[in-house]
Amino acid sequence: ALIDPADFTEVPDGHDGDAILAVAARVGATRLIDNIPLRFGASS
Repeated sequence: ALIDPADFTEVPDGHDGDAILAVAARVGATRLIDNIPLRFGASS
């Protein structure tokens, strides 16, 4: 899921600004969870 770090709601298409990509996956009996901070839009 691509979420807003301020309120954890999904970000809309065309979002500019900060977001978090949150991923959960299962490999065999192991559950992997990770998140990556992202910034969309023009850099200053």
